[in-house]
Amino acid sequence: ISSSISITLPSASLADSREYYVIKSDSVSGSVNILPSSPNLINAASSFQLNGPFQSVTLIHDGTDWYVF
Repeated sequence: ISSSISITLPSASLADSREYYVIKSDSVSGSVNILPSSPNLINAASSFQLNGPFQSVTLIHDGTDWYVF
């Protein structure tokens, strides 16, 4: 698939002690767009993208926002 997909994270205040691991598991064009639930942010931004083949990220929260770890 050469199109992009989006993943929306749950609210950081409701995520308990969860961590999320996201991987772009192919080498075709397109991206994985990770979006926080409003009004949360990811590293002070409104989204985070995985563009490269097999790129991955772990996301953690502090109860208010999400952070790339």
